[in-house]
Amino acid sequence: MKTTLHVGLIGAAALAAVLGCGRKDQATSAADRDVTQRIRQALVADNTLSTHAKNITIDSDGDSVTLKGSVASEQERAVVAAKARQAAGDRTVDNELVVASR
Repeated sequence: MKTTLHVGLIGAAALAAVLGCGRKDQATSAADRDVTQRIRQALVADNTLSTHAKNITIDSDGDSVTLKGSVASEQERAVVAAKARQAAGDRTVDNELVVASR
């Protein structure tokens, strides 16, 4: 006997919300969440950035921010890091972004 699971559109949306659609924004304090949000907003507002760049992982923890994921070019990698540094204030930004191969 075969069992099939039908999640449906609402179930899929709820699951995506819980799982974060593959994007992980880790923040343990209100200040960490605020920094992560400011960086994400700066990236999303920049229409010159690729979808990959707008969906990187931003991990804010205390006095540091780590950027992970892939971007379209070295120039985009530098732009994302600069925006993160500006939004992060006096926090250290660890740029672990990689350029996606084409």
